[in-house]
Amino acid sequence: MAASWLWIPLTLGAAVMQTVRTTGQKRLSEDVGNMMATLTRFLFGLPFALASLSLRRASLSLGDPNFLATSALTLFTVIAIETALLGVIIVVRDREQFTAMRGKLKISTFIGATSMLGSVGWFTAMTLEQASYVRAFGQIEFVFAMLVSTRLFRERYTRNELVGIALIAASSVALVVF
Repeated sequence: MAASWLWIPLTLGAAVMQTVRTTGQKRLSEDVGNMMATLTRFLFGLPFALASLSLRRASLSLGDPNFLATSALTLFTVIAIETALLGVIIVVRDREQFTAMRGKLKISTFIGATSMLGSVGWFTAMTLEQASYVRAFGQIEFVFAMLVSTRLFRERYTRNELVGIALIAASSVALVVF
C-alpha cells in the first residue's frame, strides 16, 4: 500500500525537473548540442512516466470498484499536496506572488478550473486503462493545441515542428488502430 503512493515524490520531482528543463533547454542546446539536449529532455520526462504509473496504482489500491471515486480521491490528494508544497515555496521564495495572484483571480480561477477538468480526465483514464496507453494517446493534445494556436493566435510553425506533430498524431492513431 505504501509503495503505491510513491507517485507523490515522483510527481513533485517531475514538476521541478520540468521547470528546470524548460528554462535550460535553449542554453543546454547551445552548450552541448541538440542531441545531448534531447537526451536530457527525455531523461527529465522519466519521473513523469513513473508518476503516471504510480497514479494508476494508487487509485487502484483504494479497492473501491467505483473508478470515479478512486480517481477523484487520488486527484484530490495530488492537488492538496501540490497546493500545500507550492504555497510553502512561494511564501519562502517570493511572498509578493500572492498579491500578484490575487490581482488575477478571475483568469486564475478560469485556468485552474479548466486545468482541473483536464486532470479529472487524465486521472480517470489512468484508473481505467494502462498509464502507458493513456499517456501515449494523450499526446494528441499537442495537435489540438497547435490547431488552436494557429487559428486563434495566428502562430506559425517550422517544418520540423510540423513533422514532429505529424509523428505524434500518427503514433496516437497507430495506438488506437493496432
